[in-house]
Amino acid sequence: MTWQELFDEIKNGYLGGAYLFHGPEEYIKKSAMDKIREAILPAGLEILNETVMDAPNARQLIESAETLPVMAEKRLIVIKDTPLLTGAKAKDEQDENEKLEKWLSNGAPDTAVIIFYVRGDADKRKKLYKTLEKHAKVVSFQYLTDPEISKWIQSRLKPKKKTMKPDAVATLLFYAGRDLTRLSGEVDKLAAYVGEAATIEEKDVKTAVTPSAESNVFLMIDSLVASKAKTAYEILNAMLDAGESPVTILAMLIRQLRLMTHVRLLRDENLSLPEIEKKTKLTNFVAKKVYGQTNKLSAKRLEEGYRAGVQMDFDVKSGKIRERAALDRMMLMLIEISQ
Repeated sequence: MTWQELFDEIKNGYLGGAYLFHGPEEYIKKSAMDKIREAILPAGLEILNETVMDAPNARQLIESAETLPVMAEKRLIVIKDTPLLTGAKAKDEQDENEKLEKWLSNGAPDTAVIIFYVRGDADKRKKLYKTLEKHAKVVSFQYLTDPEISKWIQSRLKPKKKTMKPDAVATLLFYAGRDLTRLSGEVDKLAAYVGEAATIEEKDVKTAVTPSAESNVFLMIDSLVASKAKTAYEILNAMLDAGESPVTILAMLIRQLRLMTHVRLLRDENLSLPEIEKKTKLTNFVAKKVYGQTNKLSAKRLEEGYRAGVQMDFDVKSGKIRERAALDRMMLMLIEISQ
């Protein structure tokens, strides 16, 4: 089930039984929880009809779900981040799974809405996940597509009587990422920043929004490819001053080299930009940037750089070289590759 289908159920009053909420988009996941609370919990009686449980055992969960609501049609039971659905090992996992499978197969009580709430993705290898696929509604909260995010941004700006230009939206996604929790704050900040202006432009985004670590790495590579090593080092030092660890930056640079190598190889196979975008599953904006970064670089040199970077990462983790020294070597290697 998609989150859009879930919101339709909430709107039409079809809520009931057990659900699994999981996926990376936490903002919409939280919004769904708020809508469900609003739909089934009578005002003033919320505390009597909602139970939030952190990793309960099967007996506790079942007892809570089978407790009758107080002056309401349904109770809300929320089970947060149970190890039965995450990578962690649960106590008596096999026995707990068997109890829950037996209970859920008989049908959850119609006097409760039971939500297994997982931050991020649930572990699909877990037995409880497979049980919920059979006997519950699994709702996957995935990041919005570019058109969906653009529509969401414009709808958030509409009450403020403002709009955002398409190139500004693309730059905002590049700077801030796709997480709606951060984007909501950035959109509000931009609306305040432009004051009486009715339109938010790309220059406003570049001035008011602080780039994420990932976008800073893109900007560093852009600078190096353009033979602007000084600018690249300024970005690097700003990241370090902001608290980013050298090993994290090193890992992001290695990832970027891998991505550039992949794109360059696809270009050498004469694939078009839209084909590369589809093959790599990159957004259009990011695909264009990586495509541009590989204009003057050969796949051979990029692959050699990527393999050297992987070796540096291994040497850091095995204690053969210090983190900052490895990062400095990586920067020098990137300068060589770009020349």
